[in-house]
Amino acid sequence: IFMDNSAGYSGGVLTGWNSHVMFERCSFIHNAAAKHGGAIFMDTCTCRRGYEAFIDCKFVNNYAGQDGGVIYVDSMIEMITSFINCLITGNRAARHGGALYDRTEGGTSWLVNCTLSGNVAMATESCNIQCRSQVKVASCILWDNEGSAICSDDISFKYSDIERRPAGPSNIDADPCFVSPGYWDANGLWIDGDYRLLPSSPCIDTGDPEFCLLYTSPSPRDLS
Repeated sequence: IFMDNSAGYSGGVLTGWNSHVMFERCSFIHNAAAKHGGAIFMDTCTCRRGYEAFIDCKFVNNYAGQDGGVIYVDSMIEMITSFINCLITGNRAARHGGALYDRTEGGTSWLVNCTLSGNVAMATESCNIQCRSQVKVASCILWDNEGSAICSDDISFKYSDIERRPAGPSNIDADPCFVSPGYWDANGLWIDGDYRLLPSSPCIDTGDPEFCLLYTSPSPRDLS
C-alpha cells in the first residue's frame, strides 16, 4: 500500500527514468504531486525503452497539480504501459487526464479489464496532445468521469462500457450497475464505493471474448 505520499514536482510515489517496473496487487491511495503524475511519473530518453505494468492494482484519490491524476507518461521513444484488472477511482488532475496522461512518441498504453469511475480533469479546454501516443482500451468500464479521464493523441475502445460511447466494436453506453458507486461529497472529499457488478449489470459477459488469448495476466478476472 502506497498512501499519503507527495512530491514537490512529479510522481508522488515513483519517478522512473528508463525504467522497467511491475506492480502487482498494490494500492495507491491519496498520493499527490505538484505537477505531473499524482502517483506515477515515467520518462525515457533515446537510450532505452521503458516498460511498466500494473496488475490487480487500485488507484484511489490521487491528485496532480497539472496533468495525470494517477500517471503521467512522457517519452521520446517507445514506452509500453499496461493496466490489467485495475480499479481507478476518484482521482483528480488540475488540468488534463484525471487518471492517465500519455504523451509518448510512438508509445502504447493498454487498459484491459479495468474500471475507471469518478475521475476528474478540471481543465475546461479539451485535451489536445500533438504526439504519436496510443491508448488501447478493451473490456473496461469508464463511467461517471468528469473531463478527460484519459488524455492521449489516439484512444481506441473495444468491448467496453463507455459513457457517451465512442466508435468501436461492441462498445455499449449503459449504466454499469455498480453495487455502490463512489462519489465526491459536498466538501470535495472522495467517498469510495463498491465496484462489483449487480446481477442486472449490462456489462456481465460483454467483455472481449479473446481476452485470455490476446493478453497476458496471472488472473483474467474482475478485481472486486
